[in-house]
Amino acid sequence: MSNDALVVLVSPNGDIIGTQEKLAAHQDNALHLAFSVMLYRKTSIGIEVLMQQRALDKYHSGGLWANTCCSHPLPEEAIKMAAQRRIAEELNITSLIEWHICGEFIYQASFANGLHEHELDTVLIGEFNEALPTVNPDEVAQLKWFKLKELNQEVSDSPQQFAVWVPFVLAKVNESLAAL
Repeated sequence: MSNDALVVLVSPNGDIIGTQEKLAAHQDNALHLAFSVMLYRKTSIGIEVLMQQRALDKYHSGGLWANTCCSHPLPEEAIKMAAQRRIAEELNITSLIEWHICGEFIYQASFANGLHEHELDTVLIGEFNEALPTVNPDEVAQLKWFKLKELNQEVSDSPQQFAVWVPFVLAKVNESLAAL
C-alpha cells in the first residue's frame, strides 16, 4: 500500500496512534489528521479569500464550496509541507507560500453514502497575490475569490452550499485575519 493511501490516526488529544487506509478510515469513522488551507489577498476593498468548489464526483461533498484546499498529511509529513504539496497537486500553485497556523478543531460528519469525516483539522492561511491557476479537474470544479465579510454571511445564510467543515475553518481564519 502506498503512503499516500494512508491517513494518520490520532487520539482526541492529538497523540498519533497509527495509520489506516484512507477509505477504511472514512468508513470506520476513525479520528485522523487533516488540514485546511485558506489563501487570502488584501485588496482596496478588504480581505478576500480563495474558495474552491469541489469536483462534482468527489467521494463526498461534490459540488459544494470549501476552503482553498484540504487534505491529509502523509505519515511523518509536517503539516506545512503537506499544505504545500496539496496546493500544487490540486491547484497547480508551485510558488512557495509562507504558511501561518491558525489553530485546530475536531469535527465529525456522516454522509448519505456511508462515509464519515472525523478529523483533527489544522487550519493554515497564506497570502497569495498571483493570477488564479489552472486547477486539477479531478479535485476542483472552480475557484473564486470571496470578500471575507460576504463569505461569512453566505455561510450563515446558505450553509447547504458549503462543505460541513467550512464554518469551523472560517472561524479560525476570521480570528487570524482580524489581526491584519
